[in-house]
Amino acid sequence: MRIRTRSFVIVLSQGLTQATVLIIGIILVRLISKQTFGTYRQAMLVYMFFAGVLSLQLYNSLYYFIPKFGLERRRALLLQTFLIKFVTALFIGGVMFFGAGVIAKIFNNPELVPLIRILALYPFVERLVILIPAFMITVDRAFRAGAYVLAMATGRIATVTIMFTLGFQISAVMWSVVAIGGLVALVGCVDMLRFSTGGEWRLDRNLLIEQLKYSWPLLATATAGTINVQWDRFLISTFFDPETYAVYSCGAIELPVITLVTMSLGIAMMPNLVTMAEHGKIVNAVHTWQEAARKSSFIIFPCFVFFLMFGYDLMVILYTQDYSLASWPFRIYLLRLPLGVIFYAILFRAVGQTKPIAIGAVIALVLNVAVSTTLVIIGGKTILSFVGPAVGTVVASFGSWFYLLRQLTHTISIPFSRIMRWKELGLTMLVCVICGVIVFVIPLPTLPIQIELLAHAATYIMILIFATLTTGMLKEDEKELINIPVRAVKRIFLEKLL
Repeated sequence: MRIRTRSFVIVLSQGLTQATVLIIGIILVRLISKQTFGTYRQAMLVYMFFAGVLSLQLYNSLYYFIPKFGLERRRALLLQTFLIKFVTALFIGGVMFFGAGVIAKIFNNPELVPLIRILALYPFVERLVILIPAFMITVDRAFRAGAYVLAMATGRIATVTIMFTLGFQISAVMWSVVAIGGLVALVGCVDMLRFSTGGEWRLDRNLLIEQLKYSWPLLATATAGTINVQWDRFLISTFFDPETYAVYSCGAIELPVITLVTMSLGIAMMPNLVTMAEHGKIVNAVHTWQEAARKSSFIIFPCFVFFLMFGYDLMVILYTQDYSLASWPFRIYLLRLPLGVIFYAILFRAVGQTKPIAIGAVIALVLNVAVSTTLVIIGGKTILSFVGPAVGTVVASFGSWFYLLRQLTHTISIPFSRIMRWKELGLTMLVCVICGVIVFVIPLPTLPIQIELLAHAATYIMILIFATLTTGMLKEDEKELINIPVRAVKRIFLEKLL
C-alpha cells in the first residue's frame, strides 16, 4: 500500500481518536455541571498519566520489528508482546487501585476514589487496543486499523453521551467505558491472531531481549513525555478546584491536526523509512521525511494562524460563554503548532536509535516542571497562575524539538541549515500570516458568532488557495489534491442541473 493511501486511512482514524476528547467535552459541558465535568476529566487524567508513565510503549516496537523480521518470527513477537502487556497492565491497575485515596487527597476531590478504582481495570483492555492499529498497519491492513480506531472512538463517545444524558452517575459511565474497550480488544486480538501465520507460538529469549532493549528508551521517553504533557493539568488540579480544572482542560488541548497530520504521516512512513535505512538509503529516507514536513505545513500553518486570531470565538462556540477563559491556554498551546510540522522522532526510530528521543523527553520534562511550577507559585491565584502551566508546556516543547533537530544533524551527517527545508517552510508561514491578517481586518456585519467564524474561515481558505496557486508554491501532486474536492463539487452541481 502506498504511503499516501496508508496516510489517508490513518489520518481519518487518528483524527477521530484525537477528536474524541474534544467531542465528549463539547457535549458534556452542556449536560453536566462544571464540578461533575471536572471530576470526570480528572479521573481520565489519572488513568492517562499512569498508563503513559508505566507503559513500555510496545506498540511502537511493532512498527520496527514486524517489517524487519517478516512472517517467520511474527507469532513469537506477538505472544511475548501480549504477555508483557498483561504484566504492565497488572502493575498499572495495582498502582491506581491502591493509590486512589492518595491521589484524590492531592486533588482535594474525594469523589475520585471509586472512579479511579474502576479505571484500574481499563489497562487490561485499553493497552491491548492500542496494539491493534500498529499491528494492522505494519501488515499492510491500514483499513482494518482505521476500523478499530473508529469503533473505539465512536463507542466511547456514544456510551459516555448516552449514559450522562440518561442521568447515570459517573461510576456507571466509567464501567461502560471499560466494557466498550473490552469488546474492541477481544475482537481485535482475535483478528491479530488470524494474520500471524508465520513461526511458532513460543517465547524467543533473544527476540524478547531485543524488543525490550528497543523499548526501554521508549519507556523513558513515554514516562518523561507523559509527565511533561500532563504536568500542567496536575498543577491546575492541585492548586485550583475541579470547576477551574474543567475550564483549563477545555483550552489546554493540542489541535487534533497535530496527530491528524504529523503523527499519522510518521506512522504511515515508518515501514518505508525502516526499509530504506536497512538498505543504507538514509538520504532517501531524509528526503521522504522532509517532503512529509513540507506537505503537512500546508495544513498546520494555516490552522495555527487562523485559530490564533479567532481562538476566543472558537472556545465560546465549542464550550459556551461559561468556558470563555479556556481561550487563554488554547492560544498559548497553539504556539507549539509551527515546530510540530513533522514527527521528529520517526527518523531515530527508523535507524533503531531511540536514546536521543528519551533524552529529548527528559529535557522537555525538566523545562516544563521548572517553568510551570515557578509561574504557578509566583502567580498565586491570578491569571498568571492559570496560564503558567500552558507557558511551561510550550517552552518545554521548543527545547525538546531543538535538541532533536541538533541530534539528527549528527546522526545522519546533515548540517542544521539543511535538516529542514527552512526556506520553503518560512515562505509558507509568511503567506499564511499575510492571508490571516487580510481576513482579520475585513469588516463583517453583526452576525451570530457561529456564522461569523464560518465566514472568516471560508474567506481565509479562499484567499489562501488563491495565494498558494498564484505564488507557485504547490507542486503538481499538491495541486491535484486541491482539485479533487473542486471537481467533486462541480460534478455534483452539474448532476443537479442535468
